[in-house]
Amino acid sequence: MADVSPTSIELAQVVGIAGSAFLSGGISFISYGVVPSLLLAPAPLLARQWRGMYLRGISVAPPFAVVSFAAYSYLAVKLYDAPLSVNHPKGELYALAALMTISVMPYTLLAMKNVNAKLMAKAKDMESLEVKEEVTEVGLPKGESAKDLVRWWGILNFGRGVLPLVGALLGAWASFA
Repeated sequence: MADVSPTSIELAQVVGIAGSAFLSGGISFISYGVVPSLLLAPAPLLARQWRGMYLRGISVAPPFAVVSFAAYSYLAVKLYDAPLSVNHPKGELYALAALMTISVMPYTLLAMKNVNAKLMAKAKDMESLEVKEEVTEVGLPKGESAKDLVRWWGILNFGRGVLPLVGALLGAWASFA
């Protein structure tokens, strides 16, 4: 390998695996721990709480995805740059780990775009309402209430949490195999 100390490789392994595992755990906990608690609130409060959680999440999750992606990419490139190494299997695993981890971003933009937009609109529409729920969502079609949307968002979010978990497993496999 071209002037790469074992320490830089080990550091990249730790950063990649820990970062993607932490990202997966955080995302998954939101689906299993936070969403059920949010669903106990009346619709106006639920929509505002979801928006607050979402805005905090988008400030934390992307940096973890990018840093883990960078660490795995570094490892993949260093293994592919190794002399006499064409299609190094560990390099391929690190490249897959990088792609799985960073894929939370396009997943969010593509798979979750509609539900995110609907929930943001609900939060905006319900900003001035009191916390009572009796009148706020009467007569809405199935799947369009704040609770239905947050429930669906939690399912989609769990799917998003699986992606960096696969990245962490691939990174660990490449590191310890």
